[in-house]
Amino acid sequence: MKKIPMILSMLLVSEISFATNFICYRYIDGKPTGGFLKVDASSQKEAERISKENYKKLGYSLDYTKCKRDW
Repeated sequence: MKKIPMILSMLLVSEISFATNFICYRYIDGKPTGGFLKVDASSQKEAERISKENYKKLGYSLDYTKCKRDW
């Protein structure tokens, strides 16, 4: 009976560890343009890819994005 709560808590912890919040800024000519997007991703590289796609969908021009963890 004690195994069920332990298994459920392990599953919950594993689910939480896969999604991390990132704040991503867009850059043009090496300079930040102001504003940011919040993205849920499993890694920084994935967050930068997602934010770049989202900025393009919103109609913003950019050269690249930089993301950092949102603690």
